Amino acid sequence: MKYLLTDDERPARSELWQILAELRPEAEFREASSGEEAIEMMGSDVFDALFLDMDLGDMLGTTVAAAARKLQPGIPIVFATAYSDYAVKAFEMGAMDYILKPFDPARIAKTVQRLGGSRERSVSPGLNKLPVSRDKKILLLPVEEVIYIETRERGSQVHADSGVYEDSAPIGSFERRLAGRSFFRIHKSYLVNLDRVKAVFPWHGGYGMTMEGGEEVVLPIGRSQFRVLKPLFHL
Repeated sequence: MKYLLTDDERPARSELWQILAELRPEAEFREASSGEEAIEMMGSDVFDALFLDMDLGDMLGTTVAAAARKLQPGIPIVFATAYSDYAVKAFEMGAMDYILKPFDPARIAKTVQRLGGSRERSVSPGLNKLPVSRDKKILLLPVEEVIYIETRERGSQVHADSGVYEDSAPIGSFERRLAGRSFFRIHKSYLVNLDRVKAVFPWHGGYGMTMEGGEEVVLPIGRSQFRVLKPLFHL
């Protein structure tokens, strides 16, 4: 058994490691201190479970969980965090368990018992629709038809197979709504559907991306975001 413990606070990782080691002395443990590091490690090694804090400093735990689903489908994900208000979102995206800090050894023992040795688990992604406003109406777009979302002066612009939609909500709101899906913030102004990426290439001293259904537009990729994308696309 090999577990990946991801938390930006070393004391929290050490405490969780100690509790788990007493429950599973035969297990091997690896640590990640950021979301980027966790994604890189999952791109090069296979784990039997992922223990994940919600606030990792560089990104939300839900973003890492979405990447984990791409890199290692079926991996059991356990959120180990101080934030109780993300529990519903965690279970919507198929988390196996949600444990709160300060850690209770008896509670973690139940989690470990549920983990067993199996990695088979289906994802429960919840409602597969994205609400956007148009002409004072709320349209429900199938998530898989959304290509990318960009920041506009008065909100956001949603690019989908069926057209382009203006919405007053900021891009951060869409990022939170789509947490746990195949969406990633490649730049402060762009949120993309990773399932619709067509090409990634050097561009203007950095990197750019084109999308299926929007090939004529090159989207810029931030430097730190590119490091996260590398293991996802084996770049």
